[in-house]
Amino acid sequence: MARTELVPARREFNPFRDIVDMERSFNQMFESFCTPPSARGGNGERVWLPELDLQETDEELIVQAAVPGVDKKDISIDVTENTLSIRGERKEVREEKGKTWVQREQDYGTFYRSIHLPASVDAERVKAMDKNGVLEIHLPKTEKTKARHVVVE
Repeated sequence: MARTELVPARREFNPFRDIVDMERSFNQMFESFCTPPSARGGNGERVWLPELDLQETDEELIVQAAVPGVDKKDISIDVTENTLSIRGERKEVREEKGKTWVQREQDYGTFYRSIHLPASVDAERVKAMDKNGVLEIHLPKTEKTKARHVVVE
């Protein structure tokens, strides 16, 4: 059988991508220091970290997490006034008889992300939905943190 190498596909060259990738690695490393071992696979299981985007409007915060291949029943979301925690698991796709991996880049295993929110939110009104592998979480702001326009007198 011929020897094969699994080489990740590289995206179009972007001189800032390495900086962004390095920042993401530092953030993930810092997050792993602040995450309990049981939440980050302390028993030897594989762990991966979905990428998160956070947007803010006057009324709410919107978090989007890339979780393709994760069943919604395998996702747990906890919200406090100023923290969002997401746990879940992407099940490993096992090699089937008669098939051999030629290239394999997708992560699998458990994940845990916890972020500090830039505004207080109403945990009772939080809504989450899966949109084609992107977990979208809407976190309504509390009345005391909603933006309001002030006119100078």
